[in-house]
Amino acid sequence: MEYIKKIRTLRALTTILLVMAVMVSIIRYICVYDLSYIPADIVGADNNEFRKMDFGEGSIEVIVRLADEWDIKAGEIAAALMLMNHYSVTAQDASLAAKGDVKLFIRRMYRFCPEEFDGMASYYDALIEDSENAFFPVPLSTDSHKKWISYVNSWGNERKYGGRRTHEGTDLMSIDNIRGRMPVIAATEGTVTNIGWLEKGGFRIGVMSDNGVYYYYAHLDSYAQGIEKGSRVNPGTLLGMMGDTGYSAVEGTKGKFPVHLHYGMYIYNNGEEIGINPYSFLRYYEKSVPRYDY
Repeated sequence: MEYIKKIRTLRALTTILLVMAVMVSIIRYICVYDLSYIPADIVGADNNEFRKMDFGEGSIEVIVRLADEWDIKAGEIAAALMLMNHYSVTAQDASLAAKGDVKLFIRRMYRFCPEEFDGMASYYDALIEDSENAFFPVPLSTDSHKKWISYVNSWGNERKYGGRRTHEGTDLMSIDNIRGRMPVIAATEGTVTNIGWLEKGGFRIGVMSDNGVYYYYAHLDSYAQGIEKGSRVNPGTLLGMMGDTGYSAVEGTKGKFPVHLHYGMYIYNNGEEIGINPYSFLRYYEKSVPRYDY
């Protein structure tokens, strides 16, 4: 009798385990194999979630490592992880991702919405490739080990000058608030495509990288000698000095706000300029902070 009870208990446990295995398979199917839960309009560069570029601390490093280990493009991994995690990827999300699941997800996306997914992957690829050799755009003084700038994720914050609008960039604030003291350098290689006065941006420089990403440096106090439209720059090339210019149609206006560098990043989607959040990439650039004499 006792033996029969043990057999029944064992059968019940086996049934429970089988049911749990089936449930896990169903959940995995829904999350990886079945893409119907992903609305088509969230795949691609023309949505606000994509533009937020919500890469958690250390996640870009993990994606770069996985790309090398798995022999998959970093942009494809980034696009897959973003979609699998609702456009917010942490280092843990990336570290726990299974190669088979990610590869299968990528294949399915190329079937489900090939143009949109390929566009996303290409943009992520360009951004990550630019970032690999990038420098932080405000160097540290050789005479100081102290914190020299501060910045927060201010993407989407309200701005009022020129009408209500949202902030498209990251402000790197000078700790000492002295215009013309801190150098501003090129974060990536590329070509200077814009230079001169803008009402909102003051003295600004725009650099187009070889990968097609546009980098915007605004509110400069002055330009470095030799920097002009068409100039080639590399990571670390001096662009100018940090300032507080702008918020006026009158060229040279200063003092409307604290000294800082407005750093912006833009991509081009079907001919349209799209601003993306540079905050996560700036955090990644902190791996390479050069020192300058100032």
